[in-house]
Amino acid sequence: MKHVSNAESVASKRTIEEIVEQLVREGVIERGTGTLPPDFLTRRLPKSEGSVVEQLLEDRRKNDW
Repeated sequence: MKHVSNAESVASKRTIEEIVEQLVREGVIERGTGTLPPDFLTRRLPKSEGSVVEQLLEDRRKNDW
């Protein structure tokens, strides 16, 4: 997992668009399309083989996040 820390000064004059553009250039994020697939709200959710909560707790115990 790649951890990213990009602290911006409180007094920064950069707009959110400029910050997003920089993150896109650096490959940290990708721009979304701005639209959702037609079946986004009606399709079945993927099945999980384990508990998300249990995995989170295990990662915390191992300081793996």
